[in-house]
Amino acid sequence: GDAILAAHSIVDELDRCDGPCSPFGHDAASDAADQRTAELVADPVVVAPGTVDPRMLMLALDDVLPDDAHVVVGGGHFMAFPARFLSGGRERTFEMAFDFMTTGQAVPHAIGAAVAQPGRLVVAVEGDASILMHIQELETATRAGVALVVLVLNDGALGAEYHRLRSDGLDAAEAIVPGPDLAHLAEAFGGRGRRVGHVDELGDLLSWYDPARGPHLVDCQVSRAVVGPI
Repeated sequence: GDAILAAHSIVDELDRCDGPCSPFGHDAASDAADQRTAELVADPVVVAPGTVDPRMLMLALDDVLPDDAHVVVGGGHFMAFPARFLSGGRERTFEMAFDFMTTGQAVPHAIGAAVAQPGRLVVAVEGDASILMHIQELETATRAGVALVVLVLNDGALGAEYHRLRSDGLDAAEAIVPGPDLAHLAEAFGGRGRRVGHVDELGDLLSWYDPARGPHLVDCQVSRAVVGPI
């Protein structure tokens, strides 16, 4: 059937359900959280000092995001982490900005979402390589008075290419591409920026976020040792 009509029909059916038939019930959310935590325990990864396991980072973000946050996820190796480790619900909105399999779309999409929903926290999740494709749009957000949070999962590489080269037994160093200071770039565009190298540093995200200060970029130093779940 038509994808849009089918999606609306599914939502209509869910709205008619009570209790256990809803995938967003309390028990289902609790089970999902337990499963995500169990996955970390079952597959521990030692990361270098100053870097974060991106799975733990997403769980930490999940703890601080309000229930009605609008989360926009860009395209790249990193996208599996928010898709797998952020929880959802009827109030929280997820948008995958990966049209035509093109990376770097999260920030422009998030700006549109923020304009359409004043007062609602909009968070864009991007990679370090993909953010550079549209990072100039932070100036657009500043000029237009648009507030949003841009969370960058920065592994200092072209993540998908890095892990593909490794899996093929080739030199993955070819995909290591150190980038600029993203936090300072955000400030140069008129917003705010900060660098995070530990999950605990994400705990004050909401108190640091000031909607009057435009776009806020959080440059999260994540480990390349963790391969995204498929």
